Amino acid sequence: MTEIQEELIGALIGLARSVDGKGEAVEGEPQEFSSGDSNGYRPDGVTHQILLAGLCAADPEKELTEENGKEWIARVEAEKNRLNPDCAVCKGKCGRTDNYDLEELETDDPADRALKEELLAGLFPMAEKLQKRQGSRTEEDEKQKSDNRTAVNFIYKALFAIGNYVGEKRLKSVVQEMKALQERY
Repeated sequence: MTEIQEELIGALIGLARSVDGKGEAVEGEPQEFSSGDSNGYRPDGVTHQILLAGLCAADPEKELTEENGKEWIARVEAEKNRLNPDCAVCKGKCGRTDNYDLEELETDDPADRALKEELLAGLFPMAEKLQKRQGSRTEEDEKQKSDNRTAVNFIYKALFAIGNYVGEKRLKSVVQEMKALQERY
């Protein structure tokens, strides 16, 4: 993985942090990861497209030029600022919406780091599949839309878990959820 790919992933984690790891509100789905300090803005279709396309661009299996990477980071930052306008101008930064430095993984407990790396590796193909599904269907049935929304919401939750201390038990739970979603797709 190149440095610019790591920076883009860190920005995407910052985006997930900025929405407290929550995707769209879906009745009956718990939104268990949260800093408890949400400013109420939820991601929308534009945010989802940036998230999915950004993850596809950051995929270590693909080439990402420095220039393209910087353009993607700027898009992610602009979206984060759109969703959190107060954070964009705050003089007393709390760090809640900060981008994540992937080098911080090195300081994690080895078991946590392994789970986070497994999560991250699984998100690239998931984002690719979701992006293709969204692009190939113009009239999705309700179940397909619901499945896509569930998977996109999961990506927010997984990125949030990678960038925040949630504990080994929660990380294992998120990895299990990812495996279940991968089987459905």
